Amino acid sequence: MKTCPNCGNSYDDQLDSCPYCQSDAPPPSKAGRVGRALGKALFITVVLIIIVAVVLLSDSIIAWIGQLF
Repeated sequence: MKTCPNCGNSYDDQLDSCPYCQSDAPPPSKAGRVGRALGKALFITVVLIIIVAVVLLSDSIIAWIGQLF
């Protein structure tokens, strides 16, 4: 189902224009969805890199502390 941007009524996907107000239905914008998905993917990647770095550094820090005693 499509939603008309002018009148807000829903109509069938197979129709090119809204049968209620006869306005042409523009293609939906995906910019917001793509931006959110990219932001989420980037956030997850950064978090994973930080977790891996902390794990790798914690081993070396523990070894360094072990050498002190």
